[in-house]
Amino acid sequence: MAFLAVAALLLLLLLTFLRKSLSLFVWEPLRIQRCLRAQGVSGPSYRVLVGNFPEISATTKAIRASPLPHVTHNIMPRVLPDFSIWSEKYGDRAMDDILQFLMSLHYGRLFPRSVEYCLKLSKQYLYWLGWKARLAVVDPELCKEVLFNKFGHYAKPNVPAQLLDILVNGLITLEGEKWTQHKRVVHPAFFLNNLKGMVPTIVDLTSAMLEKWKSESLCKEVDAFKEFHALAADVIAHTVFGSSYAEWKQVFLLQYQQLALMSAFIFCYYPWNQATLLCIMSPSFLKPAAPGKAVRRIQS
Repeated sequence: MAFLAVAALLLLLLLTFLRKSLSLFVWEPLRIQRCLRAQGVSGPSYRVLVGNFPEISATTKAIRASPLPHVTHNIMPRVLPDFSIWSEKYGDRAMDDILQFLMSLHYGRLFPRSVEYCLKLSKQYLYWLGWKARLAVVDPELCKEVLFNKFGHYAKPNVPAQLLDILVNGLITLEGEKWTQHKRVVHPAFFLNNLKGMVPTIVDLTSAMLEKWKSESLCKEVDAFKEFHALAADVIAHTVFGSSYAEWKQVFLLQYQQLALMSAFIFCYYPWNQATLLCIMSPSFLKPAAPGKAVRRIQS
C-alpha cells in the first residue's frame, strides 16, 4: 500500500508539472498569439520553448557576415535586421483585410479616428523570445504613450543575475522610486547650460585627436573605431571626473570589457537555445562579475 501511495503521489506531481509546463510553454503563448491576431497584430509564429530566437540569430549573423555595401544613414536593417524585415512583412499585411472591410461599410467616414488608430497599428508586430511575447511598437505616438505611462503597466523585463553585476543598479534596470532618485541625480548633468560648458573641452580633445591622426596616417592605418572609444572616454573623464584619460584608462578598459562580455552573453539568456548550454559550460560564464568588481575597487 505504501508503494502505491508513493507511486500515486509521484504520478500526481508529474501530471501537475506537465499541466503547468503545457500551460506556460504551449497554451498561454498560443492564446496570446490568437488574441492579438484577432485584433490585427500579426507576426512570426510561436515555436515551443525557443520562440523566434533561431530566426533572429540566423538573420543577424547573415546580415553582419558582410560589410556595408555603401555608406548610409539607414542603419536599421543592419542593427536590427529582424525588426526591419518583420515590420515590413507582417505589419502592413495584418491590417489590410480589416481596413478594406471597414471602408466597404463606410465605417471610415463615420469613425475616422478608429481607422486612423488601425493605421497606427499597421506597423506593429508580435514576436517571441522563448515563451515570452514581445510587441514591437513603431508608431511614435504609441512609443511616447508607453514611455510616459506612469501607471506601471509597462514593466522592464527581469535582468539575469549574470548581467546584474555588469549593469549594476543603474537607470537601465531600476524602476519606481529608486529609478526616480537616480534620474534626479543624473538629470542635472544634461541641462543645456552644463552641456554648453562641455563644448570647448570636446572641441579641444577632438582637435587633438585629428592632429594625432594626421601625424600617424603618414606611416600607418588609423583604427577609427578604437580612436573614437578613446575620444569618448577622454571626454567623459575630463567633463565628469575632471581628470585625464590616462589616469582613468584602466577603468574605461574594464568597462569596455564589461560591454564585450554583455554582448557575448546576451544570447545566452534566450530560454532554451543551444547557446545557453555552451555558455554555462564555458569557463568564462563566471567572469562577468570580475570587471565590475575591479571597476568599483579602482573607483573606491
